[in-house]
Amino acid sequence: MLKEYQPTIELLPFNARIQSFPYNELKFGTSLGEGAFGKVYQSHWNNNKIAIKVLKRNGFHNEGAKKSFISEVHALGSIQHINLVHLLGYCIKGSKHMLVYEYMSNSSLDKWLEEDNLLDWDRRLCIIMGVAQGLAHLHKCNPIIVHLDIKPQNILLDQDHTPKLADFGLAKILDGKDEDVMRLASTSTPGTIGYMAPEIQEKKQASAKSDVYSFGVLLMKLLNGSPFILNGNEVRIHKFIQWARKVHVEENGFQQIFNVVINNSISGFDDTEAKSFLEISLQCIKKDPNQRPGIQEVLQHFEGLNKKKGIQYIPTSIPVYFNILSKRFVSAFKLK
Repeated sequence: MLKEYQPTIELLPFNARIQSFPYNELKFGTSLGEGAFGKVYQSHWNNNKIAIKVLKRNGFHNEGAKKSFISEVHALGSIQHINLVHLLGYCIKGSKHMLVYEYMSNSSLDKWLEEDNLLDWDRRLCIIMGVAQGLAHLHKCNPIIVHLDIKPQNILLDQDHTPKLADFGLAKILDGKDEDVMRLASTSTPGTIGYMAPEIQEKKQASAKSDVYSFGVLLMKLLNGSPFILNGNEVRIHKFIQWARKVHVEENGFQQIFNVVINNSISGFDDTEAKSFLEISLQCIKKDPNQRPGIQEVLQHFEGLNKKKGIQYIPTSIPVYFNILSKRFVSAFKLK
C-alpha cells in the first residue's frame, strides 16, 4: 500500500466494513462508464457481481484521483444506509488505485431519464424520497458529510430501483453543525454546472445547503425528464433555474413555471403531487442558502404526502420502511 494513503485507512473506525482486495484476484469485465477521475468496470468476487472504479493516476488527473480516493474511503468507509452505495473495499497495486463497490444492475438515473416513459410517476417519487433519505443521513453524521455532486449520473439504481447516492470523490467533511460553511480553495469548484449551488461558484463556499440546492434541481429534473424548453428553444439547466427564480416572484409565476416544468404525460401523473413537489424544488433552489429548507424539512413534507396516501411513515434507518414503499410501488418496479 502506498504510504500516502496509509493515514486515510488508519483513520477508519474498527467497525469499518471495507477490505483490501488482492489485485491478482480481481477480474475486470465490461466497462460501465467513465468519470473525471476514473473508469468503472463490472467484475466478480466470490461469485457476486461487483463494480470496480479504477482511478486515473497521470498528469492533470493525478492529484484529483488521490483526493477522490481519500474522500470516498473516508466518507463511505464507516457509514452505511440503504440509499448510499456500499463501498466494499479498495485495492492499491503500484500506480493502480481502485475502489470496489456493490454492483448496481439498473445503472444510473440519467439513463432512465433519457426516455420519458421508462419511469412512471410513483417510481419517480420513490426515487426522490430515497435520495432525500440518503442526503439526510449524510447531513446527520458526526461530523457532517456533504456530497457536493448530486446529479442524475450519481444516483445509482439497484435491481429493485432503490436509489443510492454514489461518487463521493468531491465530498467534504464539516466539523460543525449543518448550518456551518466550509471555505473552498480558490481553484476549487466542486460539482457540476447546472446542479452546482451558486455560493460554490461565486463565493467558493459550501455547506449542507449546497446539497439541498442540487437536490432541488434534481427534483425538478425528475418532474420533467425532458430538456427544458423556453420560448420554443431548449435551454441548459442553469439558464432555466435563473429564469424560474425570476419568474417565481411574479404574479402567476408558479403557474408559468409549472406549465414549463411539469410533464403530465408521465404514466400515473398526479397534478396535486406535482404542484407540491415543484414548490419544494423552488424553495431548494433559492440563491441565498439561508432561505433554503434543510433536507430534514423536505423529508417532513414527504412524510405528510405519505400519510395522505395512507402510507405509515417509518424512518429509513429501519429497513422495513423501504419494504412498505416496495409494496406500495410493486407494480411500478416491474419493467413493462
